[in-house]
Amino acid sequence: PTQDKGGHCLVVQSLAIHKNIVATGSQDKTVKLWDIDNDDFVLLITSPLQNDWITSLALDGNKMVTGSGGTKKLWDIHN
Repeated sequence: PTQDKGGHCLVVQSLAIHKNIVATGSQDKTVKLWDIDNDDFVLLITSPLQNDWITSLALDGNKMVTGSGGTKKLWDIHN
C-alpha cells in the first residue's frame, strides 16, 4: 500500500461501503479508501497480483476482498 491523495486516473468500476469507509476500485488497477465522516483520503492499494481493472470489492471492518480479471485478493486494510 502507498499514499496518494488524488482521485483515480481512470474510470471507477466498483464501490463498497462499510460504516464510514468507502472503497473505490478502478480501471487504473488500484483501490482507494476514503473516510466519509472526515471527507479525507485514507489509503491507496496496489498489487502486482491484480493485472486488470478492479471489478469487484467487498469491505467488512478490517478486511477487504478485491476481484480483478479472475484474480481475488484478501486485504487487511488496517495493517
